[in-house]
Amino acid sequence: MIKKTEDTNLAISVPYDSAWTAEINGKPVQTYKTLGGLLGIRVIEKGKVNLKYNVPGLKVSIIISTISVILLCLCLVLKRNI
Repeated sequence: MIKKTEDTNLAISVPYDSAWTAEINGKPVQTYKTLGGLLGIRVIEKGKVNLKYNVPGLKVSIIISTISVILLCLCLVLKRNI
């Protein structure tokens, strides 16, 4: 059972970064900087809080690394055949 509460601010002892996302009971809530640099969220109902850190540039890094490994393997195969 979910009970509505008064809007409350929650400060989490993690340094704020815009890559953090938060959900309460599966509903996205906005994060913000509070108390001189900690991660803050506004709690609008009781429930489970999920935090997720999305590493900036991770997908691009994986693509570049994959292409680099493929090119390296291709170069090694071509060098061996010469």
